[in-house]
Amino acid sequence: MYRNGHAGQSIVLLSGLGTAAPVLDFAPLIRELGDFNVTVVEGFGYGYSDLSASERTNKKHSTELHEALGKLGLARPYVLAGHSIAGFYMLDYTNR
Repeated sequence: MYRNGHAGQSIVLLSGLGTAAPVLDFAPLIRELGDFNVTVVEGFGYGYSDLSASERTNKKHSTELHEALGKLGLARPYVLAGHSIAGFYMLDYTNR
């Protein structure tokens, strides 16, 4: 997980399938969003995150995202921006 620490509207970036290093891939976008509080969530098996042996379902992804964002204490409302398959995780998260 990465946070730029800026004040302003919170934006949470979620990477797509096969993105080896989400923080690096999103680096240009993070620079462009300099006035916002940007958080990049690296799901299990991506970037510097731990690997997970549990089943990788939409429900599991959205539950883990909810837990991670809860621990961060991000001010609501925040914007979820999902790339590729993360769009499905994001939709599942918002529907719960």
